[in-house]
Amino acid sequence: MAEIDKDRVIQLFAAGYNCAQCVFLSVLERKGIAVEYAGGITAGFGMGMTNGATCGAVSGAIMAIGLLEKFQHEQVAEHKEATYAAVRTFLARFEGEFGSTRCQDLTGGHTWQDPAERQEARDAGVFQEVCPPLVATAVNIVLNMYPD
Repeated sequence: MAEIDKDRVIQLFAAGYNCAQCVFLSVLERKGIAVEYAGGITAGFGMGMTNGATCGAVSGAIMAIGLLEKFQHEQVAEHKEATYAAVRTFLARFEGEFGSTRCQDLTGGHTWQDPAERQEARDAGVFQEVCPPLVATAVNIVLNMYPD
């Protein structure tokens, strides 16, 4: 299975996508699922939902998991339970790799609410150095959970 690499993630960030959008778009692209509305659905989840909460890469992965599980489970209750189980697996793997699922923890304390702080993070290379490995890892965990 082809995994996503840091260079592709950097391209997506350069195109203006946030971390949640990068993960969701990348998983859908790899799985051959239409991506027409994916960027819109995930737009509000970047920067830990704009306040440093759950990492956007985690949010994007959870959305992708829910969609992929829906292809396997038609019944609502069955889909929900399978999704919950898969999310727990994803979270354990991501947190095992990085120690947290909180954007603020993963990015050195940034909360993102202040535009000056966001610019400081940009200038420090957070979006080029810190976030791409988080996104790539999130995508690759999901792709490994749902091999072709």
